[in-house]
Amino acid sequence: MSIDPASRIIQLVKLPLKQIWIVAIASGVLLFSPHWLLVRMKADAFVNNYGTWVSIVFVLSATSVVVNAIHWAWQARARSAKRAAYEFRRLDYLQRLSDQEKSVLREFYIQGQNTLRLPINHPTVTGLLRNGILVQLDSLCEGSLAGFLAPVAISNELPEPLVVAHIDLPREPVSEADRVYVLSNRPDFMPEIEHHNEIFHTSWRRSTF
Repeated sequence: MSIDPASRIIQLVKLPLKQIWIVAIASGVLLFSPHWLLVRMKADAFVNNYGTWVSIVFVLSATSVVVNAIHWAWQARARSAKRAAYEFRRLDYLQRLSDQEKSVLREFYIQGQNTLRLPINHPTVTGLLRNGILVQLDSLCEGSLAGFLAPVAISNELPEPLVVAHIDLPREPVSEADRVYVLSNRPDFMPEIEHHNEIFHTSWRRSTF
């Protein structure tokens, strides 16, 4: 059966990158191996007959590998730059929290919970979610007078000391003045959520702050 090198080259272009790597290495071995090794591999006759095509295959496959490697490196650099910019914006946002946003984040510490059901359509919560300070853990929502409640948590990519440093949380020991300040500056939707929980989730843990 005769070999049609041109059709094989066309098929080479359509191969997945992993297989192109194999072709590049194999053709490189055939092209650059010393003659005695080709004889031992019984590939000398093949290289003599199709050496030109082996060279073409090597150049094409090696070029494809190099181009893909450059493309991958460029994308990796772009992703890294995008991630760095996102982290910068998130940290900048954390440093410029409004009083309302601070009060929402303090609720996690007041209630001693890693996860809270908060109204994700409330502007304050929406801003914290959009800027990566909070993350929504489930798409299921529950209607309430406060809004659509869904489980959310403070992003685990933010170190706890960093969060605590920006939400005006009193340090231990908590004075009575600190306690009064924190409890009188809770999110405006908390009464509705507590009323909702009292009716529908009476077994839920209550705050002991």
